[in-house]
Parts: sequence; structure tokens; C-alpha cells
Amino acid sequence: MKFIDIGHVAEQSGVRPSALRYYEEVGLISPAARRGLRRQFPVTVLLQLKLVAMGKLAGFPLKEIAGMFGDDGKPNLPRARLRKRADEIDDQLRDPQRPKRLVRLGESGNFEKGTHADRCSSAAKSPGGSTTTPSTARCARSGLPSSP
Repeated sequence: MKFIDIGHVAEQSGVRPSALRYYEEVGLISPAARRGLRRQFPVTVLLQLKLVAMGKLAGFPLKEIAGMFGDDGKPNLPRARLRKRADEIDDQLRDPQRPKRLVRLGESGNFEKGTHADRCSSAAKSPGGSTTTPSTARCARSGLPSSP
């Protein structure tokens, strides 16, 4: 098996050596050996680092990304969790202002006064005067759907 030292890993992957040492500390990657004080990694670490970068880009925390590798360092991807995260990203793209509205709602202290659905589920009037159902009503203050 061929090994490359931490400097070459950093150069080829674009990940700083300090980040590589941190990734080692949290269990994302593991050196196979040391030559003097320099860590030696298997060439497969480059694939692992690509998967780490993709996981970070998708919004996964590093601890969860670490769980996506088997004991042998090979990818062991939780396909159901990846599909769920892809659906979450789709939802964010459909309504990019939603996270901001949720933060504003929390900022105003409204989360402490019952659920959002409780506050907004009373029958809402649409512009035409007809009553909408709680599941389709929108809270006038936040613009969030009244049901989760």
C-alpha cells in the first residue's frame, strides 16, 4: 500500500495540515503510520477528504460525517439520511427566507408562548373573505405555514 505524508495530502486535497490534524482528532481520518514526526496516510485518504468536503457542503456536522465511514475508513453512507438531507435542502431552496423567519420568531419570544400552530391555527381569513383551513393558513406575522 502506498502512503503519502501530511504535506502531500494537504497539497493534493487543498485542506490545511491543521485541518487534517483536527479531522484526525475527531475521527474523520486516520494516519497509517509516521515517518519521524510526519503523519503518513494511505492514498485513500484523498477520497475520504472529498466525502468530508461534500458532507460539509451539504450541512452535515463533522461528527455525523465521521459516522459515514466504516471502521476500515471506507465510505458507509447512510442513504436514507442523505435522501432526507437532500429533501431538506430542496425545502430550503423553495423557501430561502424560512430560516430567517424562524430566527425572527424565536427572537420575538413567540416560541415560549405555545407552538406556532397554536398561535396561527385559528381560522384565517383570505383576501376574498373566505375562511382557510389551519393547514393552509399563514400566520400574518411570520408568513410561516400554521401547521408544521
